[in-house]
Amino acid sequence: MGRRPLNAGKEALLREVLERRAPRLLPLIDGVVEGRSLSADEVEELRNAMINETTAFELEESGEPTRRGLLLDDLVDVVGHLSDEEPT
Repeated sequence: MGRRPLNAGKEALLREVLERRAPRLLPLIDGVVEGRSLSADEVEELRNAMINETTAFELEESGEPTRRGLLLDDLVDVVGHLSDEEPT
């Protein structure tokens, strides 16, 4: 990977979610920051943690996503592109 796939803000948000939802996945972030591509299964696990966070807390009473919910949704998409593999 030639460019850093996560900016500092996205990296911090991902760490925050994983600390709460899936601490065992935290080491994956360091690999990404160092330029390692993740396996499709690793990407899927990260995405699932973020989706769980979004659906649990990030909606307004009206059902619309909060600003943080929109940031998480964007991050789900970014993380989805951290692997060159197809999910198994």
